Amino acid sequence: MFDTIKKYTPRSFKLFLSNLFGRCNEREYYNDIQEFAEGTTISSHIKIAEIFIKKLRPGYKVLDLGCGSGYMANRSAKLGCEVIGIDYSKKALKYAVKKNSGTAENKVKYIKRDIQLSLPFEDNFFDVVIIEEVLEHVRNSRKVLLEAYRVAKDGGRLLISVPYDSEPYGFHISPMNEKTIPVVFSGFNIKINRPFLPWCTTHIIEIEK
Repeated sequence: MFDTIKKYTPRSFKLFLSNLFGRCNEREYYNDIQEFAEGTTISSHIKIAEIFIKKLRPGYKVLDLGCGSGYMANRSAKLGCEVIGIDYSKKALKYAVKKNSGTAENKVKYIKRDIQLSLPFEDNFFDVVIIEEVLEHVRNSRKVLLEAYRVAKDGGRLLISVPYDSEPYGFHISPMNEKTIPVVFSGFNIKINRPFLPWCTTHIIEIEK
């Protein structure tokens, strides 16, 4: 019955609820008791991470752009990947480092940096670049995408997720929808999946280089 309710709930109403309740939480940061990101989109972020983690293999070099509290980065490290997480928030990185313990997770290196700037890596460096629920938060999403593509290896891939936004709202300043995605991703051969996740409709976008 709950699945039926979710299926027929208007997309605009789900987005409204996500934004309304999300403002009361620090969605990108760890809850010390539950040990995952706070907010009404908790389950969505975790489900997206689990979709991405299935595409990783031990030994991969992984870049997590806009890594937030490090949930995806630390999960990748536990799998045996060599991971670098980048975020501009000191608070987010503080939580990420706190959870970055244990033999496997020590492979994670966290860097404070604005991902809209040029990335400090050479071309063709990473097997996988992850951009999870980030592009809608930056003004120059196209530049972030181009830099991510540059540092990905030939034969590597970009794993990206963006929520469906009809227009800017809340902390989402670059809406991602059927009109804007073709512009931002122009020139790339993209594969899009739209799984239904709690409180939002998400675009899972994959680019093979």
